[in-house]
Amino acid sequence: MNARHNPYLLLGSLLLMIVFTPIFESVAIGRNVMDVLFCVLTVAIVLALDVRQSVRISAVVLAVSVLIVRLTGVIVIGENFFISGYSLSLALIIMAFFSLMKSILAAKFVSLDVIVDAISAYLLIGVAWSFIFLIIHTFVPTAFDFGEIDGYELWSKYLYLSFMTLTTLGYGDITSTNSIVQI
Repeated sequence: MNARHNPYLLLGSLLLMIVFTPIFESVAIGRNVMDVLFCVLTVAIVLALDVRQSVRISAVVLAVSVLIVRLTGVIVIGENFFISGYSLSLALIIMAFFSLMKSILAAKFVSLDVIVDAISAYLLIGVAWSFIFLIIHTFVPTAFDFGEIDGYELWSKYLYLSFMTLTTLGYGDITSTNSIVQI
């Protein structure tokens, strides 16, 4: 691992984001708190990358793009805007996942850092799927049935769906209503 690789920062920011999303997402100031947490997570992802300098520069450009889209989302609202934000975030998360997997597989022995990287990689899979579900929902708004009348879905619901699917618990409270999503 390179000296700048800090697995604890990434794990901590992932846990903060996952734990606090359902708490802050539905309160008035929650949007600002979520933006700060998302910025911390984005920076942690870039710092966790154990890659060549050219790939790191690409990751920084991608991260800056993610942050610009995320922070200007308050001003600019539109379907294409959200799709680009979700897609950029997903690309950065996938880049981080593969970097972590490379680091995990290259380790000569299992240390605490390797275990923390593995936990972070697992959590990144869940977060990545939540963005995939958001992208699907943007294209097919009726793809998921959350059992709500008002149709207002929060990102925490997609995180919940993602981790329930990933852990194979599947409580059945969220169901896919589209044949493409059921695949």
